[in-house]
Amino acid sequence: MSKDSNIPNNYFNNLPDKIWAKIDQMDDRVKEHAPHFHALSQSNPYKVPDAYFETFESRLQLLGWGRILSLKVIRPYFVAASILLVAVLSWIMMPENSTDDPGADDLLYADVYDYYSDEIEYIDQNLLVGFEADDFEEASLVTEELTEEEIYLYEEAILQEMTDQELLGIL
Repeated sequence: MSKDSNIPNNYFNNLPDKIWAKIDQMDDRVKEHAPHFHALSQSNPYKVPDAYFETFESRLQLLGWGRILSLKVIRPYFVAASILLVAVLSWIMMPENSTDDPGADDLLYADVYDYYSDEIEYIDQNLLVGFEADDFEEASLVTEELTEEEIYLYEEAILQEMTDQELLGIL
């Protein structure tokens, strides 16, 4: 060993010989345990066998013709299978909105009505023009029970609460 370091003397001079000795040991082990694999490593895998192209046609004729599949017959099966797959996946991934409680729908409509009545100034009134009266059937007032005077007073109260900008937005 040298005085200044922990490296043995002539370590780097002997290193290549040690590496080649390890490689030779591994090669001997491969030859012993896997002789076929060792033979493959010694041959050229890209070499074309002798007289390959001279005998190619005769070997090809010995194989005979394979069966040809018509895609016209198989295509309808693929289409049917893909449609079935899409239908099954959409049915599986569709959330279940059904409830057993009949009052849940009334609660939902009440929540929607409360939300819109609280946020009416933020809603573009032009978007509501496309809806029909049937769309608001659940949340609308029951007009058969009100007299015309009560309806008039209700409309007046709503109009008095609205600002001029809201009234212009409706018109």
